[in-house]
Amino acid sequence: MDAEIRPFDTIAMPMPMPEPVVGRAWKIFGVYLLLQALVQSILGAVIGARIAVESGGVANAEAFARALQSLAGPGACVAGAAAGLAVLRMLPRSLDERAGAGVYVSWWAPAGLREMALPAIAGMLLATAYVHVGDSFYPVDATVQQGPLASMAQSPGSRQWLWATFAVLCAPAIEEILFRGVLLTALQRAWGTICAAAVVSLIFVALHAGEAAGYPPAMFAIGAVGILTLVLRLRTGKIAPAISAHAVYNLVIVVNALALM
Repeated sequence: MDAEIRPFDTIAMPMPMPEPVVGRAWKIFGVYLLLQALVQSILGAVIGARIAVESGGVANAEAFARALQSLAGPGACVAGAAAGLAVLRMLPRSLDERAGAGVYVSWWAPAGLREMALPAIAGMLLATAYVHVGDSFYPVDATVQQGPLASMAQSPGSRQWLWATFAVLCAPAIEEILFRGVLLTALQRAWGTICAAAVVSLIFVALHAGEAAGYPPAMFAIGAVGILTLVLRLRTGKIAPAISAHAVYNLVIVVNALALM
């Protein structure tokens, strides 16, 4: 007698569909922004509590504003580094085969010395042009509105060295992996190269507007850095050359700032 046939013996259960790669990319980007805001909020709350204790519980808005302003730059460095670590922690999950490994794996490929050296030279030339052209046609003075990191760059001592370390060792790798790595790759597959490149570049410039909006040459320079690293990423298919160009660009800016002190 034939065994009883049950529905589950003949009908295969569908496998769960992996989350779309573009959705994972936006999730990583969202975590990056939210974690920065969270770290800044926690630091602000700690300062507020400290001021309240020192003033005997009486609110001191002026003291709080001064303290918060002095913390804005260091807080941005700490928050940026923490958010960058979170992005790196999330990447292995995005590299899982069921989540579309091929979309992310290719740009992790190592780059040779020449692939790193030529972008570094390009970054150096771009930064040198920005420093000299900006100083010649739009010198920085007391009327130029500066962001927290730009203020740190002109503050001798530990604040300036913290900014220099973050600008050279942390920011280039974090930003290139996030923008020209995760976001560009996912959006390129979903929307095409031109649309993906435009969106990523606009977001990159917009997130730097708080630092550079008061100084037009800086806005042009940030846009140029975004275009340079975008071209390097698309031409080589790797993220390392873009990081090299970005890091050397920042290094020239740092050296120039230190030389002026």
